[in-house]
Amino acid sequence: MRDRIEIARNLLPSDLNQITKPQLLQFTHDILSICGLRLWRRMGQHFLVSPDILRFLLLNANPKSDDIILEIGGGIGTLSLFLAPNAKKLIIIEKDHRLIDVLSILFRDFSNVLILPGDACKVDWPPFDKLVSNLPYQISSPITLRLTRKKFCAAIITFQLEFAQRLLASAGDRDYSRISVQSNLFFETEMMLKLGNEAFFPTPNVASAIVKITPRSRPPALDLDLFAQFLAILFSRKNKKVANNLIPYFKRRSKQTSHLVEKVLHLLKIHDTRPSHLSPREILQLFSNLRVSFQSHGISFTKTLL
Repeated sequence: MRDRIEIARNLLPSDLNQITKPQLLQFTHDILSICGLRLWRRMGQHFLVSPDILRFLLLNANPKSDDIILEIGGGIGTLSLFLAPNAKKLIIIEKDHRLIDVLSILFRDFSNVLILPGDACKVDWPPFDKLVSNLPYQISSPITLRLTRKKFCAAIITFQLEFAQRLLASAGDRDYSRISVQSNLFFETEMMLKLGNEAFFPTPNVASAIVKITPRSRPPALDLDLFAQFLAILFSRKNKKVANNLIPYFKRRSKQTSHLVEKVLHLLKIHDTRPSHLSPREILQLFSNLRVSFQSHGISFTKTLL
């Protein structure tokens, strides 16, 4: 199998600028056939087979000679082939053991490529400068939220278009949600390109987009788990009034906490506002005021929420 994989790789031009879509598609078919691989749709396995899109990702990632690049979901290495020659180090996290074997063969002569087996939502990430990934769409949210805890320069990621729109949504938009709030507070985001389904194999049933994520220079200092739980309560019914989501929840804890919540909502003049119309900064202000109010009355905000 090793020899056949290497033959398939060698049929691609060594000059990445010369690779065509038919060649990359044939390479994909060959690798899958050689290894007897059937793709697992439950794992979101849709490989990029458009050299133009792969070159676009590489161009906008703009890897420097000293950059460490993290790729989540290496697949059969179509994106990795473009990244590996242009980075000081490429770290690939891959969950599918069958694809780990393929990647190990493809990059066995690359001393700068490290392949880490495991679930990217669970394993420790080594330090990195940039994340570049054709992400399995079902892990878009946990991976994006994990980025709020990391130090990095930029991330260039393909997302399902629907998720990308939620990521970039502003207060009042139809797609505004918890992930919109968290993204806005921690990142500057830009939708760089919408992708046609023909850029992938197998063809997905959803539209896709490439998003660039850049960390804000001064993100808020937050207990991220606590804030995430607060957002889940606040947005439990995002088109209901803020008071109708928060007060019943806290009333189940105690009447005192529900009175404190109601007092803060009136103080901030958002008692009758809908969560979908609160800006990220207003939500952050509400969270901070509630925490201070609870603490001033000797109540643990953390224990009440978690």
